[in-house]
Amino acid sequence: MTPTNAKSLESWIWNAACSIRGAKDAPKYKDYILPLIFTKRLCDVFDDELNRIAAEV
Repeated sequence: MTPTNAKSLESWIWNAACSIRGAKDAPKYKDYILPLIFTKRLCDVFDDELNRIAAEV
């Protein structure tokens, strides 16, 4: 893929994402992102503890 085609593809995908999510202010994204980050961290800690306990047993 040439750089021009890659740039136009990136632009097309970005515009599609913007139309899907609608008009939102940047600070509003934290309402969605922070709970996802928290949940991911919680799952990672759970998996680590589960593996640690499984190794002990």
